[in-house]
Amino acid sequence: MAVAILVYNTALTSILTLSIACAYYLYTREGHRIFAMLGVMFAAYLVDNTIVYCTESIETFAAAYDKMFISSPSFKTIYFVVLVGSMVSVCHDIMRPPTPIPFFVLVGVYAVLLICMPLIRDANLMVFFYYLPTQLLLAGMSIWGLGALRKKAQWYQRPFYGTFRKILAYMLIMSILILIEDTIVIFSFDVYSAAGLNINNRSLTENILFLGLSFFFIKYTVVVLGSTEKSLLGPLAPGMLNKKTPIDAFSLIYNLTEREHEILEKILTGKSQQEICEELVIAIGTVKTHIHNVYHKTGVTKRGQLMAKYQDFSESYGAETLSEAEETI
Repeated sequence: MAVAILVYNTALTSILTLSIACAYYLYTREGHRIFAMLGVMFAAYLVDNTIVYCTESIETFAAAYDKMFISSPSFKTIYFVVLVGSMVSVCHDIMRPPTPIPFFVLVGVYAVLLICMPLIRDANLMVFFYYLPTQLLLAGMSIWGLGALRKKAQWYQRPFYGTFRKILAYMLIMSILILIEDTIVIFSFDVYSAAGLNINNRSLTENILFLGLSFFFIKYTVVVLGSTEKSLLGPLAPGMLNKKTPIDAFSLIYNLTEREHEILEKILTGKSQQEICEELVIAIGTVKTHIHNVYHKTGVTKRGQLMAKYQDFSESYGAETLSEAEETI
């Protein structure tokens, strides 16, 4: 059994370490803060998993840790706040809501709840309600993200958001499964009494959650390594689109370069390749290359498809901007 636990923990540690390395690479390559926060999230879970492994392997450490957890769960509280704070930061930076204030309030309320939970006298209830806010917050954040992606689909056109949608759905399912496992373990297997403590510190469903997140993240890193684009995420700023014209917003979402944006403007006004070549004073081969890049990034193959796609976006963008203006008024 000890050998199986060692092998399992070694594999989990290796995957988490690889995820941290991927986060560092992507942060240095693309510069998005979300990769730094993902690295913090995986590092926090790696530390927590190491401590859990020590409780499984060293009896004296397990006894001391379990006693400390019941009386003053300071380490676990710091871990949860860092974990949830980094996840909330990632979701905020990707989704870009109009204001970040609700996110900060949410993390603050969450931290206060964790600090106050040890005041509950009944040990089983205290532990249950100590873990409960984390799963509720992850589930609520996933539901909010999925709703935002569906409600404002025109803001989230890049391929990355398809993967992000799967991650949110995965987090929602796993947060429910973690809650179920916690409920069963806390009330059926854990022992909290003066005679002695017997606490199951490892959550298998939580391990599965992070293994899945690591899989998505490592897979994305592999895609980045094989891509010639500077960034597959793009500017990640849909919340700022209402301050731009439709064509600026369209270029922003599809991560078009300045020259590709100029080419797009010419295409939308009906200019031929030769006319674009003459007006921008560039070679016809260069024009064809830029047009190909515009087609590739926007997911079309013909000029007519591009114009139709922009027309649909422009109409929905105008309706969305008008709706937000009315809400502001």
